[in-house]
Amino acid sequence: MNSALSSRSTPPIRLCLFRDPSTDDASELAVWWDRLCELPAALPISVIGSLALPQAWQDRDISHLGGVDRLQTLRELAREYPDQGLLLIDTTCRLPKGWWTRFWPAIEAGHDAPVSPLSNECGFLPSALSDQTHSQVRLDACNRLLSWLAGNELIPSERLSQRLCFWPARSTNLLDSAGSADGGFLYPRLLIGAPEAPAWLPMEPCPAALQTLSDSLPGCDFAVPAALGDRPLLLHILHGWGGGAERFVRDLISADQKHQHLVLRAINDPDRGLAAIGYELLLDLDRAPIRRWHLQLPIRSSSHSHAEYRALLQRIRQEFAPASILVSSLIGHALDALRTDLPTAQVCHDYFPAWPILHANFDDTRQDFSCQAIAQALDQANANQVFGERRAAWWQGLRRGWVDALVQHRVQLIAPSPGVQRNLQRIEPKLGTLRWQVIPHGLAAWAARPGWSADLLRYRVLIPGRIKGGKGQQLLRQILGRLPKGIELVLLGAGDAGMEFFGHPQVHVLLDYQRDELPFRIAALRPRTCLLLSTVAETFSYALSEMLSLGVPVIATRIGAFVDRLHDGRTGWLVDPNADAVLAALNRLLRGEAPPGPEFDFASNSLTRMAEAYTELLQLAESRVAAAQPMALEVSEVSHLQLQLRQREKDLADSIGALEALREEAARRGAWAREQSTLADSRLQWACSLEREVERTRADWQRTEHARLEAEQAHQIAEQARQSALGQIEALQHTLGEHQRWVESLELQRDEFERERNEILSSTSWKITAPIRVSRRILKRLAERARFSIGRAGSLGHRAKRSLKTRGVAGSMRRLGQEFRPPQPKTALSVPEQSSGIEDIRFTAHSETLRASVVVPVYNQLQHTLTCLRALMACADRDAFEVIVVDDGSSDATAELLPQIPGLVFHKNPQNLGFIGACNAGAARARGEYVVFLNNDTAVQPGWLEALLATFEQHDRVGLVGAKLVYPDGRLQEAGGIVFSDGSGWNYGRFDDPADPRYNFVREVDYCSGAAIALPRALFEQLQGFDAHYAPAYYEDTDLAMRVRQSGLRVLYQPKSVVVHFEGVTSGTDTSSGTKRYQVINQSKFLERWKEVLKTHAAPGTDILIARQHRCRKQVLVIDATTPQPDQDSGSVRLTNLFRLLVEDGCAVTFFAENRAWVERYTGQLQQLGVEVLWHPFMAEPVSWFAEHGKRFDCIVVSRHYVLSNFYELIRRHAPRARLVFDTVDLHYLREQRAADLADRDDLRKTAAETRRKELGLINKVDLTWVVSPVEQALLAKEAPAAAVDVLSNVHPVFGCRRPFAERKDLMFVGGFQHPPNIDAVTWFSREIFPRVRERLPEVEFHIIGSKAPADLKAVGDLPGIRFHGFVQDIEPYLDGCRLAVAPLRYGAGVKGKVNMSMSYGQPVVGTSMAMEGMHLRVGEDVLIGDDPAQMAEAIVQAYQDETLWNQLSANGLANVERHFGFAAARAAVHRALGTR
Repeated sequence: MNSALSSRSTPPIRLCLFRDPSTDDASELAVWWDRLCELPAALPISVIGSLALPQAWQDRDISHLGGVDRLQTLRELAREYPDQGLLLIDTTCRLPKGWWTRFWPAIEAGHDAPVSPLSNECGFLPSALSDQTHSQVRLDACNRLLSWLAGNELIPSERLSQRLCFWPARSTNLLDSAGSADGGFLYPRLLIGAPEAPAWLPMEPCPAALQTLSDSLPGCDFAVPAALGDRPLLLHILHGWGGGAERFVRDLISADQKHQHLVLRAINDPDRGLAAIGYELLLDLDRAPIRRWHLQLPIRSSSHSHAEYRALLQRIRQEFAPASILVSSLIGHALDALRTDLPTAQVCHDYFPAWPILHANFDDTRQDFSCQAIAQALDQANANQVFGERRAAWWQGLRRGWVDALVQHRVQLIAPSPGVQRNLQRIEPKLGTLRWQVIPHGLAAWAARPGWSADLLRYRVLIPGRIKGGKGQQLLRQILGRLPKGIELVLLGAGDAGMEFFGHPQVHVLLDYQRDELPFRIAALRPRTCLLLSTVAETFSYALSEMLSLGVPVIATRIGAFVDRLHDGRTGWLVDPNADAVLAALNRLLRGEAPPGPEFDFASNSLTRMAEAYTELLQLAESRVAAAQPMALEVSEVSHLQLQLRQREKDLADSIGALEALREEAARRGAWAREQSTLADSRLQWACSLEREVERTRADWQRTEHARLEAEQAHQIAEQARQSALGQIEALQHTLGEHQRWVESLELQRDEFERERNEILSSTSWKITAPIRVSRRILKRLAERARFSIGRAGSLGHRAKRSLKTRGVAGSMRRLGQEFRPPQPKTALSVPEQSSGIEDIRFTAHSETLRASVVVPVYNQLQHTLTCLRALMACADRDAFEVIVVDDGSSDATAELLPQIPGLVFHKNPQNLGFIGACNAGAARARGEYVVFLNNDTAVQPGWLEALLATFEQHDRVGLVGAKLVYPDGRLQEAGGIVFSDGSGWNYGRFDDPADPRYNFVREVDYCSGAAIALPRALFEQLQGFDAHYAPAYYEDTDLAMRVRQSGLRVLYQPKSVVVHFEGVTSGTDTSSGTKRYQVINQSKFLERWKEVLKTHAAPGTDILIARQHRCRKQVLVIDATTPQPDQDSGSVRLTNLFRLLVEDGCAVTFFAENRAWVERYTGQLQQLGVEVLWHPFMAEPVSWFAEHGKRFDCIVVSRHYVLSNFYELIRRHAPRARLVFDTVDLHYLREQRAADLADRDDLRKTAAETRRKELGLINKVDLTWVVSPVEQALLAKEAPAAAVDVLSNVHPVFGCRRPFAERKDLMFVGGFQHPPNIDAVTWFSREIFPRVRERLPEVEFHIIGSKAPADLKAVGDLPGIRFHGFVQDIEPYLDGCRLAVAPLRYGAGVKGKVNMSMSYGQPVVGTSMAMEGMHLRVGEDVLIGDDPAQMAEAIVQAYQDETLWNQLSANGLANVERHFGFAAARAAVHRALGTR
């Protein structure tokens, strides 16, 4: 590197050494000079201040500058050496070893702004690292930590260190004026030491990115030197299941002091049967990972080869340079882990992947474990088989691939016991050719080991460790029914499998314990012996090691590692793995026999001995590590040489440029005289302008003086006006007295009028004419309905006539069928049958992170609790959850039965705490991300939990979500609660039909009943749970909702989460006695606490439809022909996004389609957005509905002229205060005119003229018209100049170009074929344009995508190269995979959503001028256009073959959508329409 730099005549970097007057320590200066020797020798040096240079530096290019003002000196150096970057280093800077190699990538990055490393002056560094900078050794260790944890990305910052900073040649000019910069970059992979006093340039706080790095660093107890010494690195491959393999890795890391360790651990998802959905990289299994990756293609069990996994291993090798690999499990990993060509060993903790069944009797020499026997084994495996993969061929291929990888890459195999080696070599004979070594697992020494002796008065037998399945559970079940009297079994650490043995008179169960507790528990239990009841071949058994080390005599089954590790009759008893043999051994105990005492030598079984054996085996010699370490230096050397090469190329270019400059100099000199003349003229003009400026200034002063005089006059006038106003106030007071007397007179007249009116109403003539008045009102309403029906019939007739002309009879019939849908199906409630037994109830125990914890408080009512638990079990969602039952002092059999339910978390309060105390006690034991409170008198319905939790992800700022509560008889109990201003509550929808649309959309509510609510556990803890102020119950859920809202979050009602609630089971229904009386008491407490907030709530008696959404600032009604289906047509996408904008803007939105149909899936999607969707029969007919509800709307939006024409009169009559907005979608008459011209048909021209008359008539009558393009806006400015017209175009999110040119192929068209212009476009393109394209691009295919296509259009899919797909559920693969989209529309109007959508994915579009109309597109830059077959075919071929053009069209199309069709532009149009913001 030095030689490379020395060859340059003018180095690009100048070293600036600053002598800080506070530096007096000679030894520290010596270390400082030693660290500077890492710099290239060719760098020129400027010394600022008095600094004595070592002898070795005397012959370098050095200049000395006086003074101590480093900023002033930097300014001078920047002017003197404008082409050189300045590297400033202070003598107070403590540099780590290898600092230059670390800092060089930051300099080489080539940014135009200054860059400096991290410093202990930074406030963001944790003290565990900041403190290390005071010692050179600790500083070196800290930098090794950063090299692992930090990335190479520079972090923008307004703080730069003066101790060590590099100023590129292009950035030092920033110092000219102020001596500081507007900001620069921090390099996170280098940390330097500095004095305690801050020495940052005067800039503002540390950026957020630095705080993110700080949060990722280990805590204060991190042992930096021990974790990051100069030792070879061992990479562990480990599954994510925990257990013995993880214990082995943890033990080896703790005992091995000769290597650094990294663990690549799979992240599994047992609910989906996936062994790996990602990976985490750990320095220590007990700490947070330093890296985490997600797999796009998860691994179910293992994989023969996996591209993502290989790339991940390569990344780890490049970043961390492991010296060898130790595979502890291939579950969740690919066989690529064996193919790295690094020294690799596999520890055989189990028989995977040689055999797909993990728990089998591999000692059985009679059983066939050959590759061909895998199919039979899978057929015989029960449903609890660990792996979901059931294909025998796949397992056979995996086994063969594993053996081939072991053999080809000479992988060392390690067995923890001899039997494992014997079994594997018998199962797969090829493994006998490999290197094997048996290394038993070590055992950590006990922290304390009290003495003990067996209790000779009891026959207590210990069964230690996990017993699930073949590890003891199966055999234990067989012997329990025949257990000899007097034998007492103690299950110690049995885990969840021990739950089923609770309650047996001769069995005691302790599910879990801490390891260091074991000696004390043994001493307390004083067992006669222990039983190890495996019926599958254990590969080692930590439980056996622990029993032997603690002196517990052992009885073990004669299978697996027990045979290798125990000598029958000398160190224990071995019995056959069946119930008879075990019972015979227990009877020997009762006869006074005892197994011999165990023999265990800690020295030969220690972790240290195990670590030494692994070190020797892996042969991680220091020479191997030493050879690998210079790699980083070599990389930096290459980087320097590359920099010099680039610099030389730049110099050459500069020389050529200088030669050209000399040639042009003569011409320049000739032009110089002319420039001087021009300059003189400009200076003369400047002088004249300056004179004019002086005149303007003088005039401004005169105006200011005049304004001052006017202000004084105004003050005098104001004083006169004040005096006059005082006189007027006296006169008004006199007038007010007269008005009061006049009001009193009017009140007397009003009373007289009331008396006369009452006389009339009570008269006989008024009563006789009453039927006439009622009949008149009925006739008026019938007439209104008749007018509406006649008008709608006329509109339908006009539409039918137009459809017959354009679609034909068959097409019109299909379109008519699409208008109708079946009514919404009723949801049947599912309530489990009551049963007093618990055998059918069990829950899955989850050891990984839980999604939710369901807390069920109970007080007696056992039958309802069991019903609740059965429903929970039957409706188990895909989200992992636990069930916590809190018994609040029940007097029935609750405490006896519920603890026996497998997987259930049971807690019994020491005393009755009431509902609030029970809920808080359950939440304190919750482990889930969300805590869900569920009454025990409930029965949840399928999908209830998934719907609750999804609400937090689908909506923003959500703090609490409640379910829909339904009575067992099917009536609605509550759809979110309303709290009025007096503190009283209202169960919205009580006793109504739960299918009613009013109760089936997501809605912000005042509260949700605590019978079924969910909220983030962290938030619940932050709010300190339910408030005991409301103990024992009632109003606690309402108060919690108020506190959630007070914290800035929302409370939402989720109708998809349905829960049957047997209200009053626990507390009754009488509010005058029992717990229920607190419902009345606590209302006053609630009102007192929240009275100020409640002033903003609706008053009692308010229209309930207003009160239910009283926080919404506008009530908006939207009407369209049909319910939008956003995956079917672009108009639906636009309308759906309009709904999204209205809801986000705080509006209460109601929608109904003209056909009032419920549309499966699509209606529910709108409801989940927060839109109230009405349908038949709940909205029977519009006339009555508008008469009842029209007055509450602030704005009504109606789409399409033929819909508005039916509803215009109704809206104007019954919604007088609503602003009426006509959403044209596109100008229909314009589209029809163009279709008529294309077809050259007079009948179509007549139809278009009629549509124009109707459409323009409505536009002139409404308050505002929305069009989708500026073209249509300009047209209406001519044809309806008095109308208010605004543009609300298509609305699209921008997804970006996700696949490059080279990875795409083919053409595509997308559109709904209920729209005639799309049918014409595809037919024209397929028959006249695409054949021309295929002549030049024969490999190209044309993909047609869209729903509701007629049969004659589908037939074009039979043409060569054309594939007709019809409706496609997920269109993204085509938008990302097809190279071009085509839009060959020959007529139409508005903005084409298909064009927007393609461009939003970075997919270029070729189309007609008609297709691109009104979209602000530049031809040749944003899109290509062809209006005849030859032009369009040529444009397609050009864009398809020219990658540069394709990239330009892609980028410009994305920018166009972002600028004109994003949510920001649409939001502004909505605000203008509503008059908000």
